[in-house]
Amino acid sequence: MFRPCWAVWLSILWVPFGLPAQELRVHTRMLDLTHPGERPAVLAHSLTLFHAGKVYDYISSMNEVTVYEPVHRRFTVLQVNAGVAAQVTQDEVRRFLALAEEQAEQQAAALVRQPEAAAQLQWLQFQLRPEFEVRIDAETSRLWLSSPRCRYEVEALKPPEPAVAEAYLKYADAVAELNAVLHPYSLLPAPRLQLNAALRSQNWLPRTVRRVLEADRGSDLRAEHEWKWRLEELDRKFIAQWEAQLKRSDLRWLPFKQQQREVLSNRLSQR
Repeated sequence: MFRPCWAVWLSILWVPFGLPAQELRVHTRMLDLTHPGERPAVLAHSLTLFHAGKVYDYISSMNEVTVYEPVHRRFTVLQVNAGVAAQVTQDEVRRFLALAEEQAEQQAAALVRQPEAAAQLQWLQFQLRPEFEVRIDAETSRLWLSSPRCRYEVEALKPPEPAVAEAYLKYADAVAELNAVLHPYSLLPAPRLQLNAALRSQNWLPRTVRRVLEADRGSDLRAEHEWKWRLEELDRKFIAQWEAQLKRSDLRWLPFKQQQREVLSNRLSQR
């Protein structure tokens, strides 16, 4: 999961997702293709680990890990270097998201009366109620979602068992909602949820996802996913370290919104 704005788009007994006796490892690399003819810039790497009924999503450049516990329907965001953590439930995420969507609806209503803001109005309306033309090529495991303002191009793969795809896509749905809350200027989740639904209809996992935005300043990003069906020894060490830090008595727990304000303030001060 890529938590900065450019990334609003990433078990031994996996009871909550119906994925028995299965671990999962996904390494993701995000590339910026916005400038044709130039070598694509690597924006970030993330490592997503499914283990023992939890999902750990680690971004090395930020030294931040988000732990998703579907059985408790909650996220824990740990800032490793700062020794700070916060929790937020999926119900809270959806309440925050409902407020953001309400504000977007109000903004759209105001823009209706401004003919010069037609493009901005259409962009907001698309995020709230996206409409894609969907094309699927089952022989090559590729799919396309197209609209005038946004398009996705996906190279996919079949998992070793159907439950693996469903587990990952349920997690991807939850993360799409969380990302929209973490970053006020990011996309609302509805477009990505439609992409996940298209993958789910074929029982596919994404190998690469290219997202091209025509609205605003435009962007062209590609996520490249490397899949493994078992964890590596280093992955287990990471998980043990994160779990140990979450149990430390000196870990500073903050309200979710306060943690996000502090993180944003620290990043801005480092620019």
